Amino acid sequence: MAKTWNSTTNSWEVSAAALTWVAFGTLVNGWTKYNNNPYGPPEYAVSGGMIYFRGGVNGSAATASVIWTLPTGARPVAERTAAIFNQTYFAIKTSGNLESSTGAPFIVFDGTTVSL
Repeated sequence: MAKTWNSTTNSWEVSAAALTWVAFGTLVNGWTKYNNNPYGPPEYAVSGGMIYFRGGVNGSAATASVIWTLPTGARPVAERTAAIFNQTYFAIKTSGNLESSTGAPFIVFDGTTVSL
């Protein structure tokens, strides 16, 4: 698996060709898929003990912090928190729940990677 430096986002990225991306299922609590450029719909991939995320979600009409639930096999063994940008972050619970931890109106997952 090759990592490359993205000077636009100032982060390491794994080659998309090396991963099998899976679209998030139905989002909950008023969260919607963010389909606008430059961010696509939310997706995840699991490889080498890591969970990779890309795309984004819009929470402007969200009624609760839970965005979506990762399926079994893509859930971390302990709670993980991922910082995004502009003091925005989200939590990944052992139940698989992805939760907005800051009440942000949108979350961009691009370049986010956490361990299982």
